[in-house]
Amino acid sequence: MASSDSSSNPALEILAQCDFFCCESDLKRLKAISDSMFALEFGSENSVFDRQSVFVASSRLPQKLDEIPEFFDGVLKLAMNLDGDSEVLLTANGTACDAMVRRVGQLFRTEVVEVRMAPLDPKKLNAVVSSLEGSKVVFVFDFENRGVDFALASLASQMTALSVRKGGNLHSALLHRLKDGKPARVLVESTLTKKKLTEELLSAGATGWVLLDAAETESVEPDSGVAVLNQFDASDFLLHWTRRRVGPWPDQTEIDFLDDLLFRSSRKDHREVASLKRILATQRILAGSVLTRDPRPVVCFSDVTFEELGQLRTFRPHLSRWDFEPFGVAIRKSWLQEKGAAAVVYGDESTWESLPDEKRAFFQLNDPNGKIDWSAEREWRIVGDVDLRAVPMDAAVVFVRTVADAAEVNGFCRWPIVVLGD
Repeated sequence: MASSDSSSNPALEILAQCDFFCCESDLKRLKAISDSMFALEFGSENSVFDRQSVFVASSRLPQKLDEIPEFFDGVLKLAMNLDGDSEVLLTANGTACDAMVRRVGQLFRTEVVEVRMAPLDPKKLNAVVSSLEGSKVVFVFDFENRGVDFALASLASQMTALSVRKGGNLHSALLHRLKDGKPARVLVESTLTKKKLTEELLSAGATGWVLLDAAETESVEPDSGVAVLNQFDASDFLLHWTRRRVGPWPDQTEIDFLDDLLFRSSRKDHREVASLKRILATQRILAGSVLTRDPRPVVCFSDVTFEELGQLRTFRPHLSRWDFEPFGVAIRKSWLQEKGAAAVVYGDESTWESLPDEKRAFFQLNDPNGKIDWSAEREWRIVGDVDLRAVPMDAAVVFVRTVADAAEVNGFCRWPIVVLGD
């Protein structure tokens, strides 16, 4: 049983009666986060208290979520700026952003830790903790019944409020956080938070966060990162092109995909440029093994120039699609080679049998005298996903068909954009 001054930390009086809290080392998992709140963490390999924790906050959202696109613009922009190696997202069941925060954690590979309000009855707390089964949870002891928004606002290192309702729980929690001198951002958007309330929060010490209007990203000039074809030599680059996605996205269930079609979700947009935006937003090219013989998932590239891309474009009836599309990411060959990329080995069954296991992921069955000579693609592969966060600024470009396509991806892209033309 841990011993300490329970008068300064009433949570210890409760924990002293719990079976799971029985030694001095357990005190390291306990932290005061306000004058009447104490947090106790379970299951996280790296302590939440030692990392940058992020609380994405919002008051209750309207039922018609499609009428507040600015809200989702904010979620996406915030997610794109997360550092999954050093930051952790905090959430709690029932909060307005809970489902979106958990989804962002999956898409952007950022750890999500759930915050729960701890029962103040030792027996109930024992029962809850015994059912965790390794889950990553932070319990918050709330001795003034201030609620989960207040708990999250007190615990987080960083807080961004996307929508705040005057007089609500989040409003009070945000003001208390600012009074304590902790940083907080507020999305400046009158459709989400009334102008007078935003001004009040800014006066209290919050930082205003302004998103670019859609109109600002729809107009692309040549000197804003968009290069024309004759300004860029792709001979030292390998090309990964995107296609229209048929069926669900790789991380989407069939039911979700059907819901998108039925309810006209914006996610029903599966065009080539939508696939490219998804890659740029998640900053990852997902590996697959559907069309390769070896079971190890790979990302495919082609060692062709932009000029050759148009000449090689062919419709493949057996796949019901074009094999090359003028949308994708070109990455410097030398950088990919350092990460393990290699040219595909084209051959027959005897070639396959002669290859050592580590080379089989790079094999492509090919008959030069057959209907299709796959070697014309000059394919390269790399085993596993390609993490675009690691690609230097001078080691990649994005390519699209038209200036309008460039405008659509410009807000998601940190590299130059090459417009190939029709």
